Amino acid sequence: MCRRCLLAGGAQHTFTLREGVKFHDGSDWNCAVAKLNFDHVLSPTVKQRHAWLGTEPSSCNSAGQFVLETKNAFYPLLQELSYIRPLSRNQRRRSRVDIKAVFARHDDYWGGAPEIEFLHIRYYETRAAAHCSVPPLHT
Repeated sequence: MCRRCLLAGGAQHTFTLREGVKFHDGSDWNCAVAKLNFDHVLSPTVKQRHAWLGTEPSSCNSAGQFVLETKNAFYPLLQELSYIRPLSRNQRRRSRVDIKAVFARHDDYWGGAPEIEFLHIRYYETRAAAHCSVPPLHT
């Protein structure tokens, strides 16, 4: 949802956000929403899960760009921001919601509707259980 990212000095990251992007409910994607998301992720109640990021409070500049600062230069920031991290065992036990997640296609997606209608993500207790869930390939 970002058109461009400028890394100034390695510790300040300025994101130019895509315009015209909407959420499923029709609300706009913008800098205020991006900032709200980071403010939540870095709030005292969940910050310990994201301490690896080492960020300072985020902001929006006068051009509507999202600005994120890290305490030190952190070259893999973009990779880290795009990586989905699994929840710890204790977090999984709190709610069965984390065992299965279903993502539905957003037909008005800014890049065009994806070909996949639903994406199912499931948690398996063991590697063997995950392996058994995959149907064999037929050639």
